[in-house]
Amino acid sequence: MIKVPSLSEKDFELYSSDLFDQWEVSVEKNISLPDYAISLEIEEGSISGRAKIAAAASVVYLGVATYGSFITGLQTIRSQISYVNNVLFESAKYPFDCSKDNITVRNSGGAISKLQSLFQKVQKGTLTPDEATLMAMEIFGEETEDIPDLAERLKKEMENAPRYPEQLNLIEEESRECEEATESITQKPPKKRTPKPMPISEQYRIEIWRESKKDKKHVKFTRK
Repeated sequence: MIKVPSLSEKDFELYSSDLFDQWEVSVEKNISLPDYAISLEIEEGSISGRAKIAAAASVVYLGVATYGSFITGLQTIRSQISYVNNVLFESAKYPFDCSKDNITVRNSGGAISKLQSLFQKVQKGTLTPDEATLMAMEIFGEETEDIPDLAERLKKEMENAPRYPEQLNLIEEESRECEEATESITQKPPKKRTPKPMPISEQYRIEIWRESKKDKKHVKFTRK
């Protein structure tokens, strides 16, 4: 969310359309998946937005497998997604004079992040390859029939994932008692909190999306 003054309807539509176009170029240039769907939803008032990149399970599998190993592929594609999200964020705040106090960012992990987490748990020894494979199949969902021998391939990748070495505790534990303070501590008066201004009511919402790379751009404008 970016806290900025309200925009006129025309300026808001222009801002949203330009932002989507810039983001789309960045996604196409940097994400190595053969196909995907993208959507961007923006609400006016204090500008807030929600971006989404989605792809079929078979597309994700092929994209990851291109890198030779699942671990490398997941790391690479997740880095690509993180990069284009940062590009989107920088583009979103560019027209406004925004300080860090006026910006809120929330990232939610998608399928790539969840799959990578499963591999890391296997590497740490908190999940067995069999357990992690079952969870990964749930992430891929019903489309697993389109990917022959997926469970076997995933299990093999899990089994071959390099394990993290066990770490030794290098700090000796000590038992210490707290001594009674001999000097009085001057208590500072609590700071007065400045009441936060009421948020500006949202006036417009625009949704822009493509169902695939070759699909036309769809736009839905809603006035509240």
